[in-house]
Amino acid sequence: MNYSHTDIENQNGAELKQIKRVEESRNQYILRENIDYSHDCPYSIAFVILGVFFWLPFLFNIVYIRSPNTHARRIAIASVILASIYFSALFVGLVILGTTVAYYQDSNWML
Repeated sequence: MNYSHTDIENQNGAELKQIKRVEESRNQYILRENIDYSHDCPYSIAFVILGVFFWLPFLFNIVYIRSPNTHARRIAIASVILASIYFSALFVGLVILGTTVAYYQDSNWML
């Protein structure tokens, strides 16, 4: 096989580009490791406190489930559990309210 000078340069250029990509991805990984995740915990706690009064912030706390901060992750898991309990209690309450209203509308109790 005969390789011309340009073929060898093209192969070397492709290898250099691949090496640069690996170095860039390695640098990005190092940058991600150096990110400070300590701010995740206070935000997660804030979403739980808001979730006590409103149901939707419990679901916003799902963002912190994959956080490297263990406290934020645990609070987020607890928040998801509380959201499911909150939703099921709301559902049961609405069903009971609906059946009560339907029962008293059908019977003529206000004669």
